[in-house]
Amino acid sequence: MNTLPARIEQNPRPGQASQTVPGNIGSGSPIQPPGSPASAPPSAWAMLNALRRRWWLALLLAIPASAAAAAAVWFVYPPSYTAQTLLHLSAIPPRGVLTESTPASDIAAFQRTTLASIKTRSVLTAAIHKLEADGVLEPGKAAENLAWLEKGLLGDFTQGPEVLRLTLKGQNPEELAAILNTITSVYLDQVKKQDLERRQARFNQLQTSYQTHEAELRIKQEQLRALEKKIGVVDPQAMVLSQQTAQAAVTAAELKLQEAQVATKRAQLEVSNLRARLTQKPRVKVSEEAINEALAKDAVAERTRAQLSEVQDQINETLAVAARGLKEPTLQPLIKQREALEAVLESRRKEWEGRLEAQMQEKALEETQGKLREAEQFLALQEESEKLQREDVQERKAALARLHEKPSAEWESLRGEVARAETSLQRVGAEMQALKMEPPLPARVNLMEKAEPPQTNSRDKTLRLAGAAGVGVFGLVFLAVAFLEYRARRITSPEEVLQGVGMNVVGNVPLVPEVARRNLVPPQGERNRTWHTILTESVDATRTLLLHAAQADGTRVVMISSAVAGEGKTSLTCQLGASLARAGQRTLIVDFDLRKPSLHELFGLPLTPGIREIMRGEAHASECWRASRIEGLSVLPAGHGDHFRSPLTQEAVQLVFEQLKGEFDFILIDTSPVLPVADALVIGQHTDGVLFSVLRDVSRIPLVTAASQRLERLGVRLLGAVFVGAKGDVYGHSYQYTASAAN
Repeated sequence: MNTLPARIEQNPRPGQASQTVPGNIGSGSPIQPPGSPASAPPSAWAMLNALRRRWWLALLLAIPASAAAAAAVWFVYPPSYTAQTLLHLSAIPPRGVLTESTPASDIAAFQRTTLASIKTRSVLTAAIHKLEADGVLEPGKAAENLAWLEKGLLGDFTQGPEVLRLTLKGQNPEELAAILNTITSVYLDQVKKQDLERRQARFNQLQTSYQTHEAELRIKQEQLRALEKKIGVVDPQAMVLSQQTAQAAVTAAELKLQEAQVATKRAQLEVSNLRARLTQKPRVKVSEEAINEALAKDAVAERTRAQLSEVQDQINETLAVAARGLKEPTLQPLIKQREALEAVLESRRKEWEGRLEAQMQEKALEETQGKLREAEQFLALQEESEKLQREDVQERKAALARLHEKPSAEWESLRGEVARAETSLQRVGAEMQALKMEPPLPARVNLMEKAEPPQTNSRDKTLRLAGAAGVGVFGLVFLAVAFLEYRARRITSPEEVLQGVGMNVVGNVPLVPEVARRNLVPPQGERNRTWHTILTESVDATRTLLLHAAQADGTRVVMISSAVAGEGKTSLTCQLGASLARAGQRTLIVDFDLRKPSLHELFGLPLTPGIREIMRGEAHASECWRASRIEGLSVLPAGHGDHFRSPLTQEAVQLVFEQLKGEFDFILIDTSPVLPVADALVIGQHTDGVLFSVLRDVSRIPLVTAASQRLERLGVRLLGAVFVGAKGDVYGHSYQYTASAAN
């Protein structure tokens, strides 16, 4: 019994097979570029379909990975206690002598500053020393404890913008509470100490400044008295008062002058606008009421309206008795007369409109001229007023200059210096007195709640975190496996061959058990015969299309190949050859897979003589083919030889096909895969067409596309693809019963 090797691992239920996708031999759609659909994002269905093929691998990887992730989280984040203390931060700083001139700080900036101050090395180091002295921390590990506190001491404002929560995690709850309380105590003590030092430093600074200003004031006062005695100033205060009064008078006169100048500018602008209006024709619009009123008083218009009314009455009377309506001959003169009267009345209307418009323009010009005369008179008055005001300013400035003639500039400068020194001395003295009398200000940061030893730890949180990490890693592993499998783009259905590769599916070979798949003749057992029948019928569908192509265009020599190895091309070749033989066709199967020949083993025949002997001229083809156990089916083995000593050339292939012509009805060529080597490209040019074997969950869209494109570029005709491993209910139980009964 001739047998075939196992190519498919799944064993479906009896009665399942895939429906053939209809298509004509060689009528495939244009091949798309390899991998072009891969740029689209994967859909959920595509990812699930990819995971279906590798779920066992995903599960095998996900279980240890998720367990390792959960264990890592448990050991990295062990259950711990969290102690906390609360500090109150005043949003508004207390007002005092030192802070009165200080602008209010932003609460967010104050929050950051306070938290940074608490975590300074000075505060933490002082707290560590105190804790070591109290026996809370082990002495000699200050550096380690400092690094731990800098990293572990955290602060937040989750309970309010004015509430700072300090937290610290660790294994000893009593130790955590003591550490937090010590840190806050040290920080608050340092804040108080810094405030006292700042107040004392400011007081000392003010005291030094007061003494310096006092000495400078005495010196300047002595210099001023000496200068006044020298220049003869008797009453400096009276002189200063007179100068101030004169200066105020000059300022008031200048303000009035500015007002006069503004009024003059406005008057000049008004005169310019009125003069510009006189050069332009006024824009007026005569109202309909004025025109109608003028026409009512016009005798000519009145007579014309009366005549028009009489003519209209005559037209109406004629229309009342006329049989032909407006076409009545007697009406035409009356209509023309009415039109003439209407034209006269319209002309009279336009004439009155022009007259009234001219009258209105003349009246507007007279009004503008009157306004211009008034504006020119007002401008003359303003110019005179401005002139008088300018003279007054000059006189007052001269008087002020006379008051400044006697005292020297040195005297004025020295008096100003004395006044400024007195003011500075008074200000410094007042600040010293206020700082001395001011009580201590309330602290801006105060303890709100002391830290207490925590009673609960984070065991539940750590468990949840470990569980979440395990579930997350589990899901990520599944997702990664599904994505990688999706990127591989393995073909899972005949539709993907048509849509992804653009190649017609001319036949489907279903999933069948190994016993039925390995035998070219019906095996023993009713169940195995049923499966063999299903397989045979699916292959017979492809045979039918081949026979139709042979009748239509003489297709006789068919190469059966695949993109890469392991896609069921050899099994398909044998099954299709057996089907053609059963149909009464003299069929020859040629093993042109010279690198890995296997047909001789499947049919139990010797390897030689074969193709290589024919190409080397050592034997004729008729001496090499062997009849199989299936009537009408012959096999031509690959022969023996080295590929490098007897390479596959166009001349050698041509020699083989010339010796096979006319001997068989069909010749099926089993070749090497298209992509790994070039043998199939050379052989395909001597055939009538190529059938592709596409194996479910093994063949990949980019590789099948690349292989088909290589053949098409050489002009090799693509007959279509046979999908191996399809699913579907086609025959059913009734067919099995019929097959069993027939047997």
